[in-house]
Amino acid sequence: MNNTLSNRRLLYYPTVCYTALLLLVWLLSWAVGIAGLALGYDAAMNSLVSAEGLRWAVRSAQGTIDSAPWGVIMLFVCSLGLLTGSGMVKSVMKFLKGGTLAINERHAWLFAIIAAAVYLMLLFVCTLPPWNLLLGVTGDLYASPLVQGRVIICFIGLFIVAVSFGFIYGNYRSLIDIARSLGAAFTLYAPALLAVLPATGIMPCVEFAGFLPLLHIDVSDVAVVSDIIYLLPFLYVMLVMRARQRNME
Repeated sequence: MNNTLSNRRLLYYPTVCYTALLLLVWLLSWAVGIAGLALGYDAAMNSLVSAEGLRWAVRSAQGTIDSAPWGVIMLFVCSLGLLTGSGMVKSVMKFLKGGTLAINERHAWLFAIIAAAVYLMLLFVCTLPPWNLLLGVTGDLYASPLVQGRVIICFIGLFIVAVSFGFIYGNYRSLIDIARSLGAAFTLYAPALLAVLPATGIMPCVEFAGFLPLLHIDVSDVAVVSDIIYLLPFLYVMLVMRARQRNME
């Protein structure tokens, strides 16, 4: 029981760590601002623990939350739910351990591969004349629906593959089964979703305080770093859950 309780607490470590990191950025912005030239840093620093910093925080709080890729995160969690609920993750782990796939698993993989091939072929056809449906107005990939809609296009493809596998494998019998797997994913990854809340404020606060040059992070790379910060809690939860399964085995 203590082990189970410990595992549950482990799942919320990213939330605690990100909250502590956010508070640390605030304190460091104040400390570095006071130390100033003593630290050998000549550029002006903006302290978050100040009237200006508090005004900025209040004004930008909603914006930082809105700027987080919640839609992408939701689709990512849905994808994890579909892959797990369909039985694909279990089948892959079984194969990697050297286990033999059952006949229904082989049929499910064959059907999933065919579904993926048909979907990719359809996407390819949609880039050919005279339709050029997924190309830009200039006929190339620049600012095209294929590039701008890549997240939803990938999710639709994954949805088709996972559902195809699940129905042949036997895990999916109806739309209710699919919905149940999606709901289970949100319950399972709730700690990771919670961690995204403090994560939304980390990079904006780092940028406002003036820490980017110190960390050697270019302004153009802030979005990439933010995406990595958002992704880490989900990978962490996956590792914890995987370790829990190994202990149960």
